[in-house]
Amino acid sequence: MSVLEPAPQPTGDAVVLDHIGHWVPSLAPAADTFEAMGFVLTPYAVHAQGTSLDPTAPAGSANRCAMLPAGYLELLEPIGDTPIARELRAGIARHPGVHIAAFAVADAAAHHERLAAAGFPRRPLVALERGITDASGAPATLRFSVSRPQPGSLPEGRVQVLTHHTPELLWETRWLDHPNTAHALTDLVFCVDDPHEAAARYGRYLDRPARAVAGGHVITLDRGQLTLLTPAAVTATLGEGTVPAVPAMVGYVVQCRDVGRALRSVEASGLAHRVSSDGAVVVRLPADTGGVVVLTGLRADSLWG
Repeated sequence: MSVLEPAPQPTGDAVVLDHIGHWVPSLAPAADTFEAMGFVLTPYAVHAQGTSLDPTAPAGSANRCAMLPAGYLELLEPIGDTPIARELRAGIARHPGVHIAAFAVADAAAHHERLAAAGFPRRPLVALERGITDASGAPATLRFSVSRPQPGSLPEGRVQVLTHHTPELLWETRWLDHPNTAHALTDLVFCVDDPHEAAARYGRYLDRPARAVAGGHVITLDRGQLTLLTPAAVTATLGEGTVPAVPAMVGYVVQCRDVGRALRSVEASGLAHRVSSDGAVVVRLPADTGGVVVLTGLRADSLWG
């Protein structure tokens, strides 16, 4: 398989780390930051949240994405006055940064039912759409089914499980070749006061066991993993000032084919960063974008043991 071919979608009972989402007050400066780091971004697109009365009803958000062969990074801004737009603005008021953790499954509807059995209050299963222009220049529509718990049941942010119905339109080869050689989203980091409680909760949510690491727990998925760390462990790993709130989603790891090229992109960007003892590039994003990105080599071990 070519390094720029998209990873296969999950089948059976597999659960994979699909994407993260930054909630930002304005997309333009956040997009500038990611492009300066060496990411190629998709064009600006507005979400629609279909209903039986209006299949094109605006959801209240717009995005640009850095599509990786495995997973992707999403930048979202609120638009208009809808429940989703108000939710984004409330999250941004708490802290700009990572507020979405999205996991992909083969059947979001089945997962939605499993959540009820596991004791999670749910929002209704939703159908999301956004319009794009495909590689030929023709209009096309991306479609997703998304299962979300009720706000507050997972207080770290908006945690959701989805199924992609049009992955061939989302992971077009033209978006996968990044100057920084970014290849895969491999790890998402949550800061929590009680990693034992959080590990039990997310173990039920994802239907996967957790293992202990220094300062927290890790839940390994069929692709990628979720890491739950105390504030002290986050600070020790990602640096001072990287805990915007507790609980919160604080950062993530992106594997690169050539971490040296990734470092050169970051150095040219002027963004605050450091290089860890094992060669990982830890990037502190500007306050209006929020969060920490760790760029590693393809064969890098987990930063948390």
